[in-house]
Amino acid sequence: MAETIESFEITKGKKSGDLLSEIRREQKLKVGLLACGYFEYWRMYEGLREDVVQDMQAIADRLGQKHNIIYPGLVETLDTADDAGHIFKNEHIDVLVISQGTYCPDYFVHQALMHLADNTPLICFASQAHSDIDFNTGYDQSLRNSGPMGLIQLTGGFRKMGKFENYEAIAGAIDDDEVYDKFWNDIYEISINGLEMD
Repeated sequence: MAETIESFEITKGKKSGDLLSEIRREQKLKVGLLACGYFEYWRMYEGLREDVVQDMQAIADRLGQKHNIIYPGLVETLDTADDAGHIFKNEHIDVLVISQGTYCPDYFVHQALMHLADNTPLICFASQAHSDIDFNTGYDQSLRNSGPMGLIQLTGGFRKMGKFENYEAIAGAIDDDEVYDKFWNDIYEISINGLEMD
């Protein structure tokens, strides 16, 4: 005989009709990665785009070791920014990491962010491809390390608009283990305390 499902007020079994009774396993947070580059630079330096794609994929791979990473690929135009925003919204991400492989205009990032709630936790990763500054390198490598300038512009805009004030900033090289330790700590804090970050 099948179990009769009743209201939680009178049910004697393990299931009720008006309460969630299935045990839900703990899930990893969904971490979106908005990785940006600027399309105008690609025609200036052959191979720069490939380097930046590789840099941003390295970040995605490291973040994906401990978290459910949602990475729509390199955002380099307004269309790809809008596509990324739709993906993040549809995937119901818990936190968004923003990194720029080169300087990127802030309106690209805002196009993606317009699909998310203003209280979405953000981690702005001022990433650099190299841990040491090489003063003999070419301008293409300077562009490859120019992402932090774009993030300064972006966060300044956040403050002026009074939007997306719930963010943390992390700076370092893309292969720096200490950087990812900081990520784990920040993301853990989000998982424990919800949306509010220190």
